[in-house]
Amino acid sequence: MTCHPRSFSDMLVDRTTSKYNQHVTTMTVGKTGSGKSNMNLAVGYAYACKVANKMGGEWQDYFNLDNIGIITREEIYRVMMIEKKYSYLMLDDIGVGWNARKWQDDFNNILNDILQTFRTDNTALAVTLPDSFLIDKVPRSMVHFFIEMDMPLFDKGMTIAKIFETVRKPRQGKTYFQYPRGETKFVRYAFPLAPKEITEPYEEKRRQISKDLKSERLEDFRVKMESMHETEEDKVPKFSKKERVVELIRDVNVGVYPSFKAAITAHNKEFPKWRISHGYASNVRAGMA
Repeated sequence: MTCHPRSFSDMLVDRTTSKYNQHVTTMTVGKTGSGKSNMNLAVGYAYACKVANKMGGEWQDYFNLDNIGIITREEIYRVMMIEKKYSYLMLDDIGVGWNARKWQDDFNNILNDILQTFRTDNTALAVTLPDSFLIDKVPRSMVHFFIEMDMPLFDKGMTIAKIFETVRKPRQGKTYFQYPRGETKFVRYAFPLAPKEITEPYEEKRRQISKDLKSERLEDFRVKMESMHETEEDKVPKFSKKERVVELIRDVNVGVYPSFKAAITAHNKEFPKWRISHGYASNVRAGMA
């Protein structure tokens, strides 16, 4: 007799609804267009439906648009205030929208705090990131499942991802990433696309946040440029072209610009006296890969 393998959402439900007062955290990494957001929306929907069947209520009681924090600090803090038991909470593309000095150190410190905060709740927390260079080894070792997007197959109604279960060996001081095992080892998972009743309001909310973020970024950079002009001409700016390119990379990941080329072009149009060549910007991006 062949048994149907458990889905990934089953694994999450089993943990959060068990009698052992457990929670579960996942971290998904994937570049823009890889399907990471859709995949986590689909998991959240399946998870919520199964929790509702098991614990009672409607699936919207456990996962809805209010449970999704997109990009900004304010969104993260809002979602962290949700205390509904067995909820599926999603922090989408966090970090890429933060515009502060030493933002990467700041990001990892806050991510550590987030993962620690949810340790006492019977919730499933899903964090998505555009690139692994954002993450240091501490938060990566704290999650239960680390997920890498493999390929989007939107025309076939699915996305493919690799899922790793994190195993910490304190005596060795090491963290290992192994494929989840049931009756067999699962190397890749196929996830159906999330239903429109979730994706449509999500996309609308994300578009508005990206639009607001673009306006804020341009204004912030304009202020920087004005402060440069107010100083002596030979004074070294407080930020470099490389730092600006990194900002633009994050803007592309967040959806402010449709492509890296479009981001550089927009920058040069807005600030012709501080142009950045496409070749230089491409070299900076290649060095971060």
